[in-house]
Amino acid sequence: MKSITRWCVLGLSAVIVGCSVSATPLTDKAEPALRTDNSAEGTEEMKQAIAQLLALKQVNLSKQAFAQQSSITIERTAHKVNGQLIMGRNYEMPQQVNLLTEGGRCYVSHPKSQQSQQLFKVHCQPQ
Repeated sequence: MKSITRWCVLGLSAVIVGCSVSATPLTDKAEPALRTDNSAEGTEEMKQAIAQLLALKQVNLSKQAFAQQSSITIERTAHKVNGQLIMGRNYEMPQQVNLLTEGGRCYVSHPKSQQSQQLFKVHCQPQ
């Protein structure tokens, strides 16, 4: 019984350490950044990261997003029925998303929620 408990504690410790290593919070040293590549893989990673930050199923994003500005505005898609817009259904304000760099790494950040997510397939440089 002691060995099972010991393995459970070791397993839980490994999970906790793994989570703390992968969750790197941004500091005040993070700088606004511009994207230096436009790879399809990088664009897809940004779409997924932004969708997760904004709690959306998916996000439409240009390959040129963050190429000239370090921030973009994301609007929710308008509701349609049979191709016709339904008025008055969406009162939500558009959301701001920023591209930041810190320590040679790129991050997308949602200032409203103060959350960020590291990007591994995107290359960026300080603005």
